[in-house]
Amino acid sequence: MNLILFSQREGRARQLNLAHPVTLGVVGVLALGILGTAFALGMKLGQRSGAAMHPSDSAQWAQVLTDQRKQIADLRSQLQERVEALEPRERSARCAAAVPRQLVRRSPVGRELAGVDPGEHARTAEADR
Repeated sequence: MNLILFSQREGRARQLNLAHPVTLGVVGVLALGILGTAFALGMKLGQRSGAAMHPSDSAQWAQVLTDQRKQIADLRSQLQERVEALEPRERSARCAAAVPRQLVRRSPVGRELAGVDPGEHARTAEADR
């Protein structure tokens, strides 16, 4: 791949072969230099902002975290109470649904409608006992 550069003063065209090993090396060194500089600047800024933090700020953040932990514990207990309040309804609904299914399977008409063979009825009747 070629990059063509035009000079304004001379009006000449110059070609830069991007696939040439020297060009690739220069571009790679420049990219690493830019990334290294960004990393070094980030480290310097991080050190400055970390050193500027006062002990009272850390105590304030610790208090905020403690308050949030208490709120989470309260929400968990409220959620657990709601789950426990819903469980009896689910159990009764499951039991109410199970009774008609067993009655339908035991009656001859229900067995025909459900497509249950007589051998299966005997096995389910024994298992229910």
